Amino acid sequence: MLRRVVSVVCFLLIAHTTAAIDKQVVCVNYKTPQGWSLGHKVKAVVAEGAELNDATMSTRYKGASTYVILLWDKEPARIIDIDLWAALSERGLTFPNKLKGNVIKLNSPFLTHEGQLGEDQQGRAWKVSTSMICA
Repeated sequence: MLRRVVSVVCFLLIAHTTAAIDKQVVCVNYKTPQGWSLGHKVKAVVAEGAELNDATMSTRYKGASTYVILLWDKEPARIIDIDLWAALSERGLTFPNKLKGNVIKLNSPFLTHEGQLGEDQQGRAWKVSTSMICA
Protein backbone atom coordinates (compact mmCIF):
# COMPACT_ATOMS: atom_id res chain seq x y z
CA MET A 1 0.00 0.00 0.00
CA LEU A 2 2.79 2.41 0.90
CA ARG A 3 4.53 1.62 -2.39
CA ARG A 4 1.33 2.44 -4.30
CA VAL A 5 0.97 5.77 -2.49
CA VAL A 6 4.63 6.61 -3.20
CA SER A 7 4.08 5.67 -6.86
CA VAL A 8 1.03 7.91 -7.09
CA VAL A 9 2.91 10.79 -5.42
CA CYS A 10 5.72 10.36 -7.97
CA PHE A 11 3.13 10.36 -10.73
CA LEU A 12 1.60 13.55 -9.39
CA LEU A 13 5.01 15.25 -9.27
CA ILE A 14 5.48 14.30 -12.91
CA ALA A 15 1.91 15.36 -13.69
CA HIS A 16 2.50 18.76 -12.13
CA THR A 17 4.89 19.62 -14.93
CA THR A 18 2.92 17.93 -17.73
CA ALA A 19 0.28 19.96 -19.54
CA ALA A 20 -1.51 16.83 -20.84
CA ILE A 21 -2.70 15.89 -17.35
CA ASP A 22 -6.18 17.17 -16.54
CA LYS A 23 -6.49 18.44 -12.96
CA GLN A 24 -9.86 19.43 -11.55
CA VAL A 25 -12.22 19.40 -8.60
CA VAL A 26 -14.81 16.64 -8.87
CA CYS A 27 -17.80 15.43 -6.91
CA VAL A 28 -17.63 11.76 -5.93
CA ASN A 29 -20.07 9.30 -4.42
CA TYR A 30 -19.29 5.71 -3.54
CA LYS A 31 -21.61 2.72 -3.36
CA THR A 32 -22.68 1.51 0.08
CA PRO A 33 -25.02 -1.35 1.01
CA GLN A 34 -27.75 1.29 1.50
CA GLY A 35 -27.16 3.03 -1.86
CA TRP A 36 -24.91 5.94 -2.89
CA SER A 37 -23.01 7.93 -0.28
CA LEU A 38 -23.33 11.67 0.12
CA GLY A 39 -21.20 13.60 -2.36
CA HIS A 40 -17.68 14.69 -1.56
CA LYS A 41 -15.77 17.47 -3.35
CA VAL A 42 -12.18 16.40 -3.92
CA LYS A 43 -9.23 17.37 -6.10
CA ALA A 44 -8.54 14.86 -8.84
CA VAL A 45 -6.18 14.11 -11.69
CA VAL A 46 -7.43 12.38 -14.83
CA ALA A 47 -4.93 10.16 -16.65
CA GLU A 48 -4.79 7.28 -19.07
CA GLY A 49 -3.65 3.87 -17.89
CA ALA A 50 -0.57 4.03 -20.10
CA GLU A 51 0.50 7.25 -18.34
CA LEU A 52 0.01 5.61 -14.93
CA ASN A 53 1.98 2.54 -16.02
CA ASP A 54 4.85 4.76 -17.19
CA ALA A 55 4.82 6.85 -14.01
CA THR A 56 4.69 3.83 -11.69
CA MET A 57 6.93 1.65 -13.88
CA SER A 58 4.31 -1.10 -13.74
CA THR A 59 1.62 -2.76 -15.81
CA ARG A 60 -1.11 -2.59 -13.16
CA TYR A 61 -3.34 -0.28 -15.18
CA LYS A 62 -5.21 -0.95 -18.43
CA GLY A 63 -3.38 1.14 -21.02
CA ALA A 64 -6.50 2.29 -22.88
CA SER A 65 -8.54 3.02 -19.76
CA THR A 66 -9.15 6.43 -18.24
CA TYR A 67 -8.47 6.77 -14.52
CA VAL A 68 -9.42 9.43 -12.00
CA ILE A 69 -7.00 9.76 -9.09
CA LEU A 70 -8.81 11.20 -6.08
CA LEU A 71 -6.51 13.30 -3.90
CA TRP A 72 -8.07 13.25 -0.44
CA ASP A 73 -6.78 15.66 2.20
CA LYS A 74 -6.35 13.09 4.98
CA GLU A 75 -6.70 9.71 3.26
CA PRO A 76 -4.59 7.87 0.70
CA ALA A 77 -5.21 8.65 -2.95
CA ARG A 78 -7.90 6.49 -4.55
CA ILE A 79 -7.60 5.41 -8.19
CA ILE A 80 -10.89 4.97 -10.05
CA ASP A 81 -11.11 3.18 -13.41
CA ILE A 82 -13.81 5.07 -15.33
CA ASP A 83 -15.93 2.88 -17.59
CA LEU A 84 -15.95 4.96 -20.79
CA TRP A 85 -17.81 2.29 -22.74
CA ALA A 86 -20.75 2.55 -20.34
CA ALA A 87 -20.58 6.35 -20.58
CA LEU A 88 -20.66 6.22 -24.36
CA SER A 89 -23.55 3.78 -24.50
CA GLU A 90 -25.53 5.90 -22.00
CA ARG A 91 -25.33 8.69 -24.56
CA GLY A 92 -26.54 6.45 -27.41
CA LEU A 93 -23.09 5.93 -28.92
CA THR A 94 -22.59 2.24 -29.60
CA PHE A 95 -19.67 0.42 -31.13
CA PRO A 96 -19.32 -3.17 -32.34
CA ASN A 97 -17.89 -5.43 -29.61
CA LYS A 98 -14.79 -6.11 -31.69
CA LEU A 99 -13.77 -2.46 -31.28
CA LYS A 100 -13.76 -2.73 -27.50
CA GLY A 101 -10.30 -4.30 -27.49
CA ASN A 102 -8.79 -1.57 -29.67
CA VAL A 103 -7.44 1.70 -28.36
CA ILE A 104 -9.78 4.56 -29.18
CA LYS A 105 -8.32 7.80 -27.90
CA LEU A 106 -10.85 10.35 -26.75
CA ASN A 107 -9.97 14.03 -26.66
CA SER A 108 -11.43 14.51 -23.18
CA PRO A 109 -11.70 12.29 -20.14
CA PHE A 110 -15.48 12.33 -20.68
CA LEU A 111 -16.32 13.45 -17.16
CA THR A 112 -19.63 15.27 -17.09
CA HIS A 113 -21.94 16.92 -14.57
CA GLU A 114 -24.15 13.79 -14.71
CA GLY A 115 -21.53 11.47 -13.20
CA GLN A 116 -19.51 8.66 -14.73
CA LEU A 117 -19.38 5.24 -13.13
CA GLY A 118 -16.11 3.62 -12.19
CA GLU A 119 -14.50 1.14 -9.84
CA ASP A 120 -11.50 1.38 -7.55
CA GLN A 121 -8.86 -1.32 -7.13
CA GLN A 122 -10.75 -2.80 -4.17
CA GLY A 123 -13.87 -3.29 -6.31
CA ARG A 124 -15.95 -0.45 -4.81
CA ALA A 125 -18.24 1.37 -7.25
CA TRP A 126 -17.83 5.15 -7.58
CA LYS A 127 -19.66 7.93 -9.39
CA VAL A 128 -17.45 10.85 -10.48
CA SER A 129 -18.90 14.11 -11.84
CA THR A 130 -17.93 17.68 -12.54
CA SER A 131 -21.15 18.99 -11.02
CA MET A 132 -20.91 22.20 -9.01
CA ILE A 133 -23.65 20.86 -6.72
CA CYS A 134 -22.31 17.88 -4.82
CA ALA A 135 -25.08 15.93 -3.11
